[in-house]
Amino acid sequence: MNLTKLAISSGIYTGTLISDQADPEVDLCHSGNKIASATIKKARKRNHYNLSVEIPNDQIDDGITVLSLINAKDHALMDTITIVAGDISDDLLAAKVEQLEAELNLVKQAVRRLHLKV
Repeated sequence: MNLTKLAISSGIYTGTLISDQADPEVDLCHSGNKIASATIKKARKRNHYNLSVEIPNDQIDDGITVLSLINAKDHALMDTITIVAGDISDDLLAAKVEQLEAELNLVKQAVRRLHLKV
């Protein structure tokens, strides 16, 4: 699957999803936890879909928040959304650390699934 962001407007992420899967599913996650499911509708082109997901208001706080769009079936990272709001530290390193933590959690989950299959 391939996801291309089109825009984030009024708290809604929109994108174009290209997938060979019959019923693709994409989740919005924070720190590895699912917080919303994307709405996915078939587009005119073969294997193309219109994707939208509302960013929950409770995810917007002072500081830096990194959200991840994840393939719900294989847990592959599709895209990230970084929200910077209100009071933040002078150093944006915190955003990168949070993003790396989220990606590390996904890697850990994938390794655990592989380990269980063996």
